[in-house]
Amino acid sequence: MLCEKCVPMFQSSAWADHHPDLTSFTNAAASGCYICEPLLQYALKKSGALEKCIVKPYKYRVYRSEAGTQIIVDMIMLKDGKETKDCRAFLAIPSPKLTTDFSIRNRISAIPLLDASRTAQRWMSDCLNGHEQCQKNTQPRSYPTRLLELGESTIRVILPAEEKLSGPYATLSYCWGPNPTFLRLTVSNLQELQLGIPCSDIPIAFREAIHFIKCLSIRYLWIDALCVIQSGPGSTKDWRSECNKMQDVYSNCIVNLSLSRAAHPNESCLGGCTPNATLPFEVETTGIVGDGESEKCTCTILSWDYFREAIYDQPLGFRAWALQERLLSVRVLSFGLGELFWDCVQVPNACESFPYGLENLSDLFRLSDKAIPNSSDGGKLRSVWWRILEEYVDRELTYPEADKLVALSGIASRMESAMDDVYIAGHFWRTLPYSLNWQVQPPLAAEKRREKIPRRINGPAKKNKDESQNKTPSWSWASMDGPLFVDTGRYNSLADAEAYTLALVDERNLTGQIVSASLKIRAYYAEIEWTQGRPVILGQPRTWFDDIYFFQVNIDDPDDRLAEGTRCWLAALGEDHWLGKWEGLVLKEVEIEGIASQALLEK
Repeated sequence: MLCEKCVPMFQSSAWADHHPDLTSFTNAAASGCYICEPLLQYALKKSGALEKCIVKPYKYRVYRSEAGTQIIVDMIMLKDGKETKDCRAFLAIPSPKLTTDFSIRNRISAIPLLDASRTAQRWMSDCLNGHEQCQKNTQPRSYPTRLLELGESTIRVILPAEEKLSGPYATLSYCWGPNPTFLRLTVSNLQELQLGIPCSDIPIAFREAIHFIKCLSIRYLWIDALCVIQSGPGSTKDWRSECNKMQDVYSNCIVNLSLSRAAHPNESCLGGCTPNATLPFEVETTGIVGDGESEKCTCTILSWDYFREAIYDQPLGFRAWALQERLLSVRVLSFGLGELFWDCVQVPNACESFPYGLENLSDLFRLSDKAIPNSSDGGKLRSVWWRILEEYVDRELTYPEADKLVALSGIASRMESAMDDVYIAGHFWRTLPYSLNWQVQPPLAAEKRREKIPRRINGPAKKNKDESQNKTPSWSWASMDGPLFVDTGRYNSLADAEAYTLALVDERNLTGQIVSASLKIRAYYAEIEWTQGRPVILGQPRTWFDDIYFFQVNIDDPDDRLAEGTRCWLAALGEDHWLGKWEGLVLKEVEIEGIASQALLEK
């Protein structure tokens, strides 16, 4: 239902006032208005207090387009003692264009197991029997080193190489949570788990996942916590060995279950919708769709934030490992906010509300890629890589020092093959040197989900080259922990990459951890000096406009403080042909024991 202030939004294309005050707003939310109830929760989250949710009347705007009509509610709240403007947007789509199930909002609490199982079975059947673009994996090309065999009420760890298995297996993506205490595979309990344990010994989220797997007639399941040795003698060697196989583990599974809603395995993944969930609804509109001001149309109303709230901003959506697991798996069944979500190559971004996906609207909502495209177009593949990379660095890793490159290695390997290129410490050879132009604080940057300040993972280069440390080079984005920005679209290159060196921790994993890496580039440069806390270009640079120039340096890590009088090199990478500016790197010379004959620079 809609309140009296929301009904007019859909009856005219005119802009108008929404709620004038807090009383009107809260009464509408309490009545269950499909727009105002979640809108109030959003305002509470942003402002921090009920009385700060509305300080001036809300208004709304209506914009027509071919894809659908956009309705924007403008909000003015109070935050930190200042008026803050925000907005929430909705899209009105003619209902015949989109297959929608509106019954999800009638669920009282958790996702009903029986209904959800039937939905999952239908998606699986449609994909396996009717999707030409989707790999079947009913008989995988290879099996993981270990799997869980699912019994009636027990599970046991098996070695597929010794069991001569037949049939598919599933994988699990989930959040470990802080300081995990749930049962994991160790050297000491390996034999016990191979004999079998009751399902009651494992966390509730794992038990719920096993229920779904068995409903899909799948006998085997891979869970990293129970299939990779987590502690004891030889566990590090086992972890590295299994990391090398991660691409195959997910690529060969028949389906990946993504427990998006659970913050840890001891929490149920079947939670219902919350009051802040903006679920789709249907309404009769007049004059906002079509050509005439009196034209009527039945429309589905969808919040622009629907997928972000329901799946992307759930706990698992912030974990870096989960991105690789999602992209490498042929099919992904996710437990989101109050409903199931489905992704496969042919039908991405489906859910119980939209069982066949958004069809041609996915790009409009800028939804995440499901798969690496089967294309030989280098430009298209590079664009996909930049999007994946920006999403990846906006996610969390518990151990960024060890996992920053490893947690993306399967995707990097797949992209390396697709682009027929060489992967070097987070970069592809043909994208160098302009791909070095990643930034932590670019101008006019899009909003990132994490407010975390990016920090250098490795710290300054160590004097002793033999010190045990992560040696990811400073010029790699993987040397930073935190959200970054990659802008490669409008630059004319001013530099060339000439050579590189790369030494890996494990020579079998060409996209994993590295011991050392260096890059040789040829570029225009200038010498600068750190004076009174800021950089100054030495000498008088020749410029095309009366010797006037603007020079700005952004430090990647605020803790990277340069001493007074420190001299560095400014290396130009490219020219922004829109703004007529040059961008590049600030490089400082470092000395490393045993390599004194060479001048080495760090970013």
